[in-house]
Amino acid sequence: MKKGIKYVFGILILIVIATNSSFGQFYYSGGQQNQLFVDSQKVCIKFKTIVNPNDQTIILDSIPEIVTVLNDGFSIDGFVICSLSNVTGYNTLLNSVLSVDGISLVEPYYLTSFGSPYLVGDRFCVAFESTIDQPTIDSINTEFGVEVIHELVGMPNVFVLRNNTTTSLGLLELAKIYYELSQTRYAHPIVKVSIEAHSYKLFDYFNPYQPHTKKVIGVFNTASVWDFAGLTESVTVAVIDNGVDNGALGEGEHEDLPASRVLAGRNLVESVLPPVPSNQDYHGPCRNHKCFSHN
Repeated sequence: MKKGIKYVFGILILIVIATNSSFGQFYYSGGQQNQLFVDSQKVCIKFKTIVNPNDQTIILDSIPEIVTVLNDGFSIDGFVICSLSNVTGYNTLLNSVLSVDGISLVEPYYLTSFGSPYLVGDRFCVAFESTIDQPTIDSINTEFGVEVIHELVGMPNVFVLRNNTTTSLGLLELAKIYYELSQTRYAHPIVKVSIEAHSYKLFDYFNPYQPHTKKVIGVFNTASVWDFAGLTESVTVAVIDNGVDNGALGEGEHEDLPASRVLAGRNLVESVLPPVPSNQDYHGPCRNHKCFSHN
């Protein structure tokens, strides 16, 4: 069985987004086909390197279906995300946009089954079988018109490849073709994802065997660590780690880390004043029952 790269998603609540499942595609991961859907109100566009920002605006203005450029933070590999007016033929629109002078690549705005953005760029990773020699690898890459970016250090026959205008194929289609070759072990698109857990549930099956632990909210046991250690005075604990949010950023505090429990500290990542122990790379307890990953 071919081995792919697995993405583990938390327990999520489905986000309802206007989509058209008829344009759904899939990618291979872990030997399985993973279904994707398309938000037909958005499109991802990459300009040719010779096109300056002013000309990019002129080109986008010439495409009547494009409403505006979106800054949603999910773009990858220099792609620009644009919102669309209602279109009757999404695939036809993609082909039409790709034919515009100055545009090199066009990709759909993909969504996972949970409704989370899953955006591809122009790069994908391919692992060729160890028995395949370099001339054969070069021949395959030439056949499909892809560019070799580099071979992964310490991983022979594993390459990062780039799609370009000579292929006339989308990245997912190209990665699937490579995956299905007999000369490869796996092929996987390099993507930009943002995982948001909108609900969570904690399971601690070993809690009965931990008699000297105590949860902040809700009593699991009557004795705490302080009781077990025989401590009679307050103990200050300092942790050098990613930031926490105790409400200093105005987004509310988590019940396990109220402001009274987080002392003044230093932000060792960013030079901010006041030096609160917070930054954008949140770690540990989640804010307002939501866990965020920082890209």
